[in-house]
Amino acid sequence: MIFLKYNDKRFKLTHRIFFGIGWFYYLMIPIIAIYFDLFEDVKVWSNYVSDNFNYPLVSYCILVIIAYTLGSSSAKINWKINPCIKYSKLISWIFIPIYCFLFLYFTFAAREFIFTGYQNGVDASLVGPIATLEMALLFHYLFCRIFNNARPGTLTGILLLLTSIILLSMGGRIYVLSALTSIVFYGWNWGNFNRIRLIILMILAVCLVVGLGMWRVGDFNTGVIIFYIVAESLFTSISAFTLFQGGGWNWLDYPSNFIISFLNIIPVFLWSEKQFILDSLSTVYPDIEAPFGALNVVASSVSNFGYLGGLFFIGLVGFIMGMIQKISKYPLMRVLYCYLVGLLPFIFFRDPYTVQVKLVLMAFVLIFFYWTLAKLNFFKFKKYSN
Repeated sequence: MIFLKYNDKRFKLTHRIFFGIGWFYYLMIPIIAIYFDLFEDVKVWSNYVSDNFNYPLVSYCILVIIAYTLGSSSAKINWKINPCIKYSKLISWIFIPIYCFLFLYFTFAAREFIFTGYQNGVDASLVGPIATLEMALLFHYLFCRIFNNARPGTLTGILLLLTSIILLSMGGRIYVLSALTSIVFYGWNWGNFNRIRLIILMILAVCLVVGLGMWRVGDFNTGVIIFYIVAESLFTSISAFTLFQGGGWNWLDYPSNFIISFLNIIPVFLWSEKQFILDSLSTVYPDIEAPFGALNVVASSVSNFGYLGGLFFIGLVGFIMGMIQKISKYPLMRVLYCYLVGLLPFIFFRDPYTVQVKLVLMAFVLIFFYWTLAKLNFFKFKKYSN
């Protein structure tokens, strides 16, 4: 047995490892459950899943990990990019009052749903901004830590913790897990963190999420705790099974809804005909059923790009992550890399493209914004020079 000491830097975590975690949890566990006839008594899941072993679906799930690995491994281009960041300490402080205001504003707006157990449903227009704030705070926290700005990093960490508590009380478990994944990834590879404690932290986080799931349905029967651990993947897989069982997929397809995800970000006041254009582009897939809201990556990729096109898209994602990994030796690019890795095991495998595109574009916008601030002349005060 190999014991990993917390100060042993020989073993590095990569984006491929976290993609593999998401792949096994969201794609392989439901297939294993079907093959061995597990959880048949869970009617809320088994009613949607056919008894027949769907070989095209199984093949696609296996090809997903191959496509991603090949795409990541083919990222051989050596980018020469080093966005220099000066006055990072001042930049770290500037965003904290803004994030504090947004936290208070969004929390006050959603005050009626906080710590209600989210059994009666929560307005997505209230949870969405808090979830986006969670990821923006994560980005800023990573920025502060990677640029060694301890005090603003501590304050941002406290604000991130408070936002996580609010989100957990409203059902935003996946965003909190994603943020924690990014922090663990950074701490393991670059931070002065005790690795044993990081492992314990992740185990406790999983236990907390499972406990919240049991609290959500009001069932604290420990005899079915295994089901609650895999329930997220089983319920998310319904969209993939129903798509392939209905036969409503093509080898290649036009990604209308993926394109809409980009157009949807444009504010209405900048584009008056936005809703008309979105409605004209929108494609409805009657075979896909997602009774719990989550959309499996198989359903989203195949319905947008087709069977072969979906695999190419996932390979492209792997290629991009491989490229960003190569330039993560530069501090600002390391912030981006750690942030994106946090999205891989959960959000990438279960959220629609409207969510994914927003979170990824936000990271690139923040990268550009931070870099632009570092170039402004009015920051050139001696006391803020790093």
